[in-house]
Amino acid sequence: MVTDLNQPMLDYAATRQGFDGRIQWQQADALGLPFEDASFDVVCCQFGAMFFPDRAAGYAEARRVLRLGGRFVFSVWDRIEENAFADAVTKPSPGCSRTTPLDSSPARRTVITMSH
Repeated sequence: MVTDLNQPMLDYAATRQGFDGRIQWQQADALGLPFEDASFDVVCCQFGAMFFPDRAAGYAEARRVLRLGGRFVFSVWDRIEENAFADAVTKPSPGCSRTTPLDSSPARRTVITMSH
């Protein structure tokens, strides 16, 4: 199962992946996953947890859908100051101005859930 809050992101990912009958694509919010309790062995969240507006609720939701002994694996960027690439793209280019920082969006981003 692969989920994302953004349906166009799922549609794009599905075209890049190509058909695989083992994969199901579903729009879902990380703070309210539409899955039964204890239904996954692994929940993997790549660069999404840092955008949860309520991190504790997002982590609790991942735990809720995990089976006993399941694993929650996630990756996040370090602070922008510690990440040269992120620091560079968040600074305005000469002649440009930005009124809101890139990380100000309250959107819940990618949550990818997989079972084996």
